[in-house]
Amino acid sequence: MLEARVMKFQEWQASRDTFAKEDPLWAILTDPSKKGGRWSPEEFFQTGVDEVREIFDSASRLKPDFGRGKVLDFGCVVGRLTQALAAEFQEAHGVDVSPVIIGHGERLNRFPGRCHYHVNSRPEPTSTSRNRARHFFVA
Repeated sequence: MLEARVMKFQEWQASRDTFAKEDPLWAILTDPSKKGGRWSPEEFFQTGVDEVREIFDSASRLKPDFGRGKVLDFGCVVGRLTQALAAEFQEAHGVDVSPVIIGHGERLNRFPGRCHYHVNSRPEPTSTSRNRARHFFVA
């Protein structure tokens, strides 16, 4: 049973690596007009800023003082939301299974002091990624 789970995880990881090598930004936001490397990083990451702003507007109405310490974006891909969260939190940690994807995120990182990327190469979350943050976003 564990062997089958590990194999499925490895297949999933390989498919994410493939998408990341082909067109990493379009693999996340599949706007037909952006296929083939047509996303500019600025425009792409602005969509994350807009999405996080909407989430924060809703969250602040429910709990205005929810804190801004550390946040974990699980399934972060290249960090579209992770980087937007880094602008709002003291630290943002993005976790993904694909080393290729994480490499793109690190290369495009606009907040290197506050935005950190981690590869999770196991079928379950690592204890370090679970214990890093008080707030969680899951893609």
